[in-house]
Parts: sequence; structure tokens; C-alpha cells
Amino acid sequence: MTSMRREAFDAQAGPGQSTGIPRSRPQSPRNQDYKRRAISVCLGLGLMLVLPSTALATLPAATDGGQLLLRLAPLMYAALRLAVIFWSAERRPFVSVFYTFVYITMGVVPLAQYLLDREQYYSVGINPIMSSAIILVGCFSFDLGYVAHRRRKTPASDAKIAENNVEAGIAMSEGTRILRAVSIASLIIAAYYVASAGGPASFFSSRQDLGIATAESFSSDGGESTRAVVASLAKVGPLFALLTYVFLWRHKRMRFRIPDGLLMWGLLAVNILVNNPISNPRYWFLAVLLGAFFTAARSKVGQDIAIVAGIIAAIVVFPVSDVTRYANPQDAISYGSIWETIAVKDYDQFTMINNSISFTSDVGFSVGRQLLGVLLFWVPRSIWPDKPLDSGVVLGEWLSMRNTNLSSPLWTEGWMNFGWIGVVVFLLVLGLIGSRLDSTYAAGLRNPLGAQVGTHVGTALLAGYLFIILRGPLLQASARLIVILVFVAILNLAFRNRMMTKFPGSPQ
Repeated sequence: MTSMRREAFDAQAGPGQSTGIPRSRPQSPRNQDYKRRAISVCLGLGLMLVLPSTALATLPAATDGGQLLLRLAPLMYAALRLAVIFWSAERRPFVSVFYTFVYITMGVVPLAQYLLDREQYYSVGINPIMSSAIILVGCFSFDLGYVAHRRRKTPASDAKIAENNVEAGIAMSEGTRILRAVSIASLIIAAYYVASAGGPASFFSSRQDLGIATAESFSSDGGESTRAVVASLAKVGPLFALLTYVFLWRHKRMRFRIPDGLLMWGLLAVNILVNNPISNPRYWFLAVLLGAFFTAARSKVGQDIAIVAGIIAAIVVFPVSDVTRYANPQDAISYGSIWETIAVKDYDQFTMINNSISFTSDVGFSVGRQLLGVLLFWVPRSIWPDKPLDSGVVLGEWLSMRNTNLSSPLWTEGWMNFGWIGVVVFLLVLGLIGSRLDSTYAAGLRNPLGAQVGTHVGTALLAGYLFIILRGPLLQASARLIVILVFVAILNLAFRNRMMTKFPGSPQ
């Protein structure tokens, strides 16, 4: 509007006459970079100084400086790594989410628990030195894998992308047909899942009621394993298909026709039904939000600000957002301060790492048995009666807890399987995978026409799902993780070498 007015005034003023309206000048790339880095410094300092100082100033003073440093070490390391990520011009969703998780669950929460003396909350044999050491060794291992893979990257990879860009245009033909077929299949499976749960109304009741309804429906058809697979396909399929459409639409990778528009509206409606925050765990709904955000987000600064805002929301909002879990919402309401709430509710990751140390001292390591249960999650217990329980349940039964729905962070999974070797290997492999995904994601942003569609969308979704993988137990996370990877493979194959030159008159 301003530019139109300026042109009108210029026309009235005539040549050589000034209108008095200053002309705006676009910022140079250098100025934009300075602005981005200034914001990144502020965000990093806020995580390293402001939030920890607020906790130390508002909570009781620590009585043991050494104990305090043990809680601050993971927090400061995660804050430093996030500051480095903010400083970089490249968008890296996977590593950003990893250190967001570490900062919250193994930094801020253990600090609040220590200052409020809440560490005895279902914790056995407190060993903060070992717990902090396991966390830091896992973080170092993740970084080692992440950096090792990035150093393998050669200029040839960018050259290949550039070569693809010459031939790449609007994705058409076979890839589009496969995406439509995947969308229709996902809608059919979702419809079956909704009908099995008793209809759409069940998805706007409590998670407890929905769980009872689906358990009764699938009790005679393979039990828990069948329900997990069907639910995963019904939730991941429509979400992945919709995000793929969003990516293709945003980057003009395909010409949308009437069937595509109808499918997108259908996928959106089904996602609102099956992936809404009322009938789903908060961690899954968070994965949905982050998957959509990383697929559609355009600004690096906006992404960094969103990460810090997410950290604040995780501390303030997340612990009290579980009101839809039970039929009686009062069961989830907490009336304590923010620090007291996060110290005793939901965020038990540091506590469970500590408990796993005591567990292995008492029972011993599983030497891969727990991992085997994860890899063979799809085998029904009717066929494998001695199939391992997930690690959170194993620890809960060992603790004689009534509620065995406990977390089992990836650090705990590695420790319970193989001790220190397990921690190093599990997190090292995660770092290698995360680096590969972030590199592919960044390459897709630099050259959307040459991007691997499935991997780009899959990285966005996996970055959100990383909260569930890191929180654990792995056995619970396996079904949807495998389904996500299957969709990544299908969409990559669908759009690989399926490019055609742009149609005459196609959008630029």
C-alpha cells in the first residue's frame, strides 16, 4: 500500500521533483546477518544466564556448591550448544530439538529438584555424580557422531544438488499419483481406526476413555501390538501426507488440481480428528506441531525464537496441560508454583537415569535383551510370551510403583542394555543420524526443487518426534518411528527422478 501511494505522489510531482516521502531500502545481506547474530547472542545469553539466575534467585539457596555444579553442568552445556546453533546461519531442527530436550529435562528440572529438595521423589540411591556423568557422556557422544558425519560432507554433494536443480521443475506424473494413493490409503486406515474407537466423538473425550475404547476393539485382533500399528498408521499417515502437500505447495514442486485440493482438505479434517491435543499425549501433539512448523517455517531467526519460546512454554505450560488425560480433569491440575510443578510432575528423566544406575547395580545389565524387545516390537505377546516389557515399566515394577508409566530416556536405555558402552553407542548413532537428516534438510532449503521430498518432510516430523524418542521408553516409540521411516522411503521413491521441465505458464 505504501509503495502504491509513493508511486501516485511521484506521478503527481512530475520528473525531478521530490515528494518528501522517504524510499525504504532493503537491508543488505550483511546487515541482515548482523541482526540475526545479535538476536542469537541475546537468545543464547538468556538461556545461559537469565533462566538459571531466575531459578537461583527465587528458590532456596543451595547448601552444597559441588552438588549445585553437578546440576548446572548439563544445563550450561546444553545452553552453550543451543547458542552455537543460534549463531549458525543454517537451520538444524534435529540438533536444536535434541539440546532443547537436554536443557529442559536434564538441566532446568534437576536444578529445581535440587533447590527444592524434591530429589527423593520416587528416586532410589541418589547418585548425582554418576547421573550427570552419564548425561554429559551421552551429549559428548551425540556431538561426536554429529560432527563426524558433517566432516564427511564433500563439495560434490552440493554440485549434485545444483545439477539436479537444472533438470528439476514441477514434480509431476508418477510421484503425484503415488502421493494421492498414499493419501487415500491413509484416509481409509484412519476411517477404520475412528470406527473401531467408537466414532469421532471418542476423539474429543479424554485419553483415558479413548484408550479403553480402542483396547476393547482390538483385544481380539492381536492385542496391544495390533492396536499400536493401526493407531500409528492412522495418525502418521494423514499427517505425513498433509505435510508433503504443504512442502510441495510452498516450493511449487507440483501443479495442484481439484483432487489434490480435496485430498488436502480431507487430510486436514482427519488430522484435526485423530491428532488433536484432547485425545493424544502431549508429546505426540508437540511432535505434530513441530513437524508442521519445521515444514512451513521460512525464517532462521523465527525458528530460533520459537525454540526459546518453546522452552519457556515447556516449563510454564506443558506440566499443567494434561487436563484431558483423565475423565476427571481435576486429577491433572496442580496448584503449586511453576518450579514446584516441574520438580514433581512429568519431567522424571534425571530421576529415571539415577534409578537405572541403582537397578543395574541390583539386577545387572540386560546385555541387549531390552533392545531386542524394541527391534521386535511388532511381534505379539501371544507368539512371544517372554517378550521384554518396556524399560519404564521394568523400572517401575522394580520400584514397586503403582503407576509404571514412567519415562526411560535414551541414556537410560543405553545404560540398562550395555552400561557405558550402551550410552556412548546409542547417542553416537543418534548423532550420526541427526547430522545426516539436518544436512539433507538444509540442502532442501537451499534448493527445494532438488530436495528429497520424503527425507525433508520426514526430518521435520522426526525432529518433533525426537522428544518422544529421547524421553522413551523406546519400545513405546518404536511403532510410530517405523511408520514415519516407511513413509519417508515411499515418498523418496515416489519423487526420485520424477521431475519434468516446467509446463508453459507454470508458476515461477
